[in-house]
Amino acid sequence: MKTNIHAYLFLVTLFTLCSFSACDKDEINVLPQETQSGKNTFGCLIDNKLFIGGGYYSFIGISPLSAQYDRVYKRLTISAYNKTDETIALLLINPLQNATQKLSRGTYSNGAADGTHYIVLDGGEIYLTKLDTINKIVSGHFSFTGKWADRFDTFYENGDSVKITQGRFDIKLYMFND
Repeated sequence: MKTNIHAYLFLVTLFTLCSFSACDKDEINVLPQETQSGKNTFGCLIDNKLFIGGGYYSFIGISPLSAQYDRVYKRLTISAYNKTDETIALLLINPLQNATQKLSRGTYSNGAADGTHYIVLDGGEIYLTKLDTINKIVSGHFSFTGKWADRFDTFYENGDSVKITQGRFDIKLYMFND
């Protein structure tokens, strides 16, 4: 009888330890794969530090990952938030599939209380591997270097910058003026 209790306790302990170690495996520590099926993924490196957007639901109703395309004004907007309130937003006017284009605007906000953010205007690169307005999917990759600026897009003299590299996304597309 004692052997059965010891075996039972051993199995319970083993199961508990495996459950806790599985939590670590759920943590994302790599960039998402480049896909084109609307998997709602977004990731990049910010000064070589991993940024993964989405993957949770905001308690104030803001989607942590979104892509919108306005057919009339031909504007594609992509935005991603993470759990630490870091934000990346991309704007592309007249988007083209399978072509390298300059970002019309790229923004990175570090989530700090002082509202520090970095922007690039008419710079950086974005390449849309898929812009499917029928199945409503946008996929691609991007990079840019943002300069430190205030909320009114005034760049600080001798301000620092951030380098956004290896950016990739595969997002379900919301259509305006459809």
